Amino acid sequence: MIGIICATDEELAAVLRSDGLGDATVKSVAGLSVFRMTWRDGSPVVVAKTGMGKVNAAMATTVLCDRYHCSAIVFVGVAGCLDPAIRAGDTVWLTHVACHDYGMRTADGFFPVKPGLLPMDGARAASEAVPNPLGCDPAELRAGPDDRLVLGVGVTGDAFIQSAEAADQLRRDFGAVVVDMESYAVFQVCRSFGVSLVILRSVTDDAGEESSQDYMRNAEWCAEQAAAYIHRIVDRLHGLGAGAA
Repeated sequence: MIGIICATDEELAAVLRSDGLGDATVKSVAGLSVFRMTWRDGSPVVVAKTGMGKVNAAMATTVLCDRYHCSAIVFVGVAGCLDPAIRAGDTVWLTHVACHDYGMRTADGFFPVKPGLLPMDGARAASEAVPNPLGCDPAELRAGPDDRLVLGVGVTGDAFIQSAEAADQLRRDFGAVVVDMESYAVFQVCRSFGVSLVILRSVTDDAGEESSQDYMRNAEWCAEQAAAYIHRIVDRLHGLGAGAA
């Protein structure tokens, strides 16, 4: 079974409108609303909204992996941009992810460490590869020459970034092009369960001083941009046998 997850109401609405999804039955599991749906080929699909932040994302992903035995997860939604070459509405396929807010704070500043390691002994955090489960170049998912799907590194933390200085620091530290609040947690859980993962983040803002206003203005539209790829991804996953019940 394939699971599709997102973090916010705008993202969930965009997912539920995706081409290929049929009617839903809704069940509450550990406070999480899970939409069990049918894909156009008759295969079952489950959809869930995680809520924002790493803990919520990890809980929801665990439910889909453990309770529903998903063999693949598609995580779609929005993010702040760290790369000036990427513009609002562009969608980023995350090839690597990192966590920027786990580590040790000293008088000299904050030192990010790979999550799970003892902060004073751990290696400095670096991005980790998200294996591509589709067996094709993600560029093949583009609908045409004007389709702005790009590949890059995403960095995750439990803070909304509204500082050009902080955004520049994240880009320097991790080589990241987008920042969000969930992707690394979803990645951790999927890796632990051996579940395939695709992460798509559409850019709402530049993580600078006007990012809150930009996010509110662009969240719904950008959620649609990311969700537009779902049917192509799910069809390919089904073709590889990932959609079995």
